[in-house]
Amino acid sequence: MKSTICRRILILGILGTCFYTALESTLNYSTEPVYIVPVKGEIERGLTYFIKRSVKEAEKNKAKALIIHMDTHGGEFGATETIMEVLLDTSVETYTFIDKKAFSAGAFIAVATEHIYMSPASVIGAATPIAVGPTGGPAEISKSVEEKITSGIRALMAAAAEKNEHPRRIVEAMVDRDVEIKGIIEKGKLLTLTNKEAEAKKAGLSEGTVENIDELVKKIGGGEIVRAEISWSEKIARMITSSGVRAVLLMLGLLGIYIEVKTPGFGIGGITALFCFSLFFFGHYVAGLAGWEELLLFSTGIVLLSIEIFILPGFGIAGLLGIILILASLVLAMTGVETIPGTPWWNQKQYDQAFYTIGTAIVGSIALAFLALKFFLPRTPLWSKISLESAETKDRGFAVTSFEKFLGEKGLTQTVLRPSGKAVFGEEILDVVTEGEMISKGVEVRVIRVAGNRIVVAEEENG
Repeated sequence: MKSTICRRILILGILGTCFYTALESTLNYSTEPVYIVPVKGEIERGLTYFIKRSVKEAEKNKAKALIIHMDTHGGEFGATETIMEVLLDTSVETYTFIDKKAFSAGAFIAVATEHIYMSPASVIGAATPIAVGPTGGPAEISKSVEEKITSGIRALMAAAAEKNEHPRRIVEAMVDRDVEIKGIIEKGKLLTLTNKEAEAKKAGLSEGTVENIDELVKKIGGGEIVRAEISWSEKIARMITSSGVRAVLLMLGLLGIYIEVKTPGFGIGGITALFCFSLFFFGHYVAGLAGWEELLLFSTGIVLLSIEIFILPGFGIAGLLGIILILASLVLAMTGVETIPGTPWWNQKQYDQAFYTIGTAIVGSIALAFLALKFFLPRTPLWSKISLESAETKDRGFAVTSFEKFLGEKGLTQTVLRPSGKAVFGEEILDVVTEGEMISKGVEVRVIRVAGNRIVVAEEENG
């Protein structure tokens, strides 16, 4: 009797222990975080900071999995390669859920994760490299350069595929038109697969088709879903690093500098320029493109240009150096080092894009300045304070000052003429200009020509 009771107690104890262990395991399993990281729209350098931060956070919180929620046409290779490196190096198990499409750079990133799942009617592929011209559209590249780039990127994709045990030949066929796979893709075409084709045994790239993210989370065993969200600074970085927005910022910034130079004191022009350039450098700093060096170059250029405008007369070395430093800082902020395999460190296309953006901004700012002076500024209260409301005509009692009387007169330069500056004629100080040469301060000059209020002088030859 006692043995039967003991046996029952032992059995109940074993069952209880097993139940408790299973329950504890289930509870711990379900509360493990699963990070959902959206990769949607254009893949640009502003996205890399967000991906890095999300992966670090997932690692810190010992996440069960990290799922890339993807819907993209592709984007920049430099950003894509950085994202691939982050995903390949992480200790967290990685998944890609292709919501609608993963073209080009999207396919690269998907291959860099350990598991790929797709939604119904989604596609993946067409990952051949395309050179981007200054206008943002495709640019022509030579056959030899194309072969070098394709070979390098194909090797990169193949290495990622081997690490994550994806079918290497399928991945290579998405990059290289010369790859032929019998029954799947013929030579001369790029491989693009639907969700069903990618899941089929012949391809074996996708591990399955699921309706949505929630279904995928259930499929991998559940967990506490944590949706990574782009911070306001990362959103600004993604927006600003797009070519169109940064061109507008530069255009408004240059226009602000022009208005500030043309108006007294520090006003709306200076505030606009400060805001636009601060936003420009902030976005590129967050994206990892610009550092304190570019900002220091820009600030030094502004200081030198200000000294030339407000302190030194004419236009000389300080102004020229200021403009060079400003342009250099803007170009460097827009050109990160692209590490496309098979290409040199100097990426001519990238610099062409930067110069095109700056050129567009300069032309745009000139056009806006013209429109502002012709239509907008004359109607503002500020303009009435710095300009005359009516014309100074003879019928209103105004007399036109004539400088003809100074023709042939001698004077002494009060400032350096480079080529403009000031000179003293008797008791009068006049704004004068040379025919291009520089004349030092304290040199005797003679007025050789007068055209309206323009007084042209030349150095007086003694002896």
